[in-house]
Amino acid sequence: MTNTDPTRAMMDLATSLAEATATAQKAGLELLQAEYHALTALMPGLAPSEEDEARQEAERRAVEAAVEAGFDNMPV
Repeated sequence: MTNTDPTRAMMDLATSLAEATATAQKAGLELLQAEYHALTALMPGLAPSEEDEARQEAERRAVEAAVEAGFDNMPV
């Protein structure tokens, strides 16, 4: 026996439309977010300054030196 209630059919159609709309909005917003991230990388004021790069390099060297110092104490 099939359900021929027109209200039920209209509710199913509205539900499908709402789900499709939500899916499309999600895809659109994800694309917009990706575009913003790409644009952020291109904006001139957001590049790391020389001081930041120097500080990061000093931190990297300090970590590397600590790792190497740990290896120097290992028995052969």
